Amino acid sequence: MKTIKSLLFILLISAPTILMAHPPKSIDIKYSPDQKKLTAEIPHGVKDVKDHYIKTIVISVDGKEVKTIDLKEQTSKEKENIDIELPDIKSGSEISIKATCNKFGSKSGIIKVK
Repeated sequence: MKTIKSLLFILLISAPTILMAHPPKSIDIKYSPDQKKLTAEIPHGVKDVKDHYIKTIVISVDGKEVKTIDLKEQTSKEKENIDIELPDIKSGSEISIKATCNKFGSKSGIIKVK
């Protein structure tokens, strides 16, 4: 019985944090073969960009991780943007991005390079 009470207590204490935390809404990915540039917009509305933010962005090409970006705060209260050079991407390759919130959840997006 004591274990059940302890679990309920932990759930009650952590409930506000879980309810306020949320994963990114989506990921809009674009790749420019001419400029060899990857851009992504990751909507993730927050009140405080230093307390609640996109913590990690993992970029993979054809299933192989090529870059991990670790962040300490979010670009704006509405979203996180990335803009990086990504050379040697061939037509037909798949680029995927996984963005993870520092509080709860993640979202993935994928595009096929034309």
